[in-house]
Amino acid sequence: MKFAQFKRILTAPKSFFLTVALLFFVVFSLLQVVRPLQERLVLAATSTATIEDTVIGTGNNQFEYVGTWVKCGGCQPTTSNNSFYYSYTVNSKVNLRFVGNQVKVYGVKEKTGGIVSVSIDGGTPVMVDTYAASSVATVIYTSPILSTGNHTITLNNTNQKNAAATGNVLVIDKADILQVDTTPTVT
Repeated sequence: MKFAQFKRILTAPKSFFLTVALLFFVVFSLLQVVRPLQERLVLAATSTATIEDTVIGTGNNQFEYVGTWVKCGGCQPTTSNNSFYYSYTVNSKVNLRFVGNQVKVYGVKEKTGGIVSVSIDGGTPVMVDTYAASSVATVIYTSPILSTGNHTITLNNTNQKNAAATGNVLVIDKADILQVDTTPTVT
């Protein structure tokens, strides 16, 4: 159909239906352009700091171990700095103060892995099961996106375990402190 013919149809009184159809067509066409853009929108994360288990203290970007903890050097599984801290003691906890808007805590999931409570800024704790059939150094907790600023994450040994676990250990390897750019960008 030529544009002049299409224009005549739209200007005729009977063209209401066609006008609606044209509007639908335009909107559908725009969605075909916008939808691929939405699928390409991403949030960029930049790691601002990696804190190893051996960085100990009470300041920002330092692990504060409270209770009974053992440093394991050269233990299995291998970690990035060949060490991690672990505790089998109920209510032994570790605090990490940081500035950013997300944190990833790495530890070891293993047969003796217990259930750990994790809280941020004293909020409601979530339970994290660190059991695995074989030992693996991995992320044990990733926080949601937080407001940018000062935060404290606390991991506590609850002395609980799932039925398959043979122990209740909490293992800390390192943490990544992230500043996630919450402004969407197109890739």
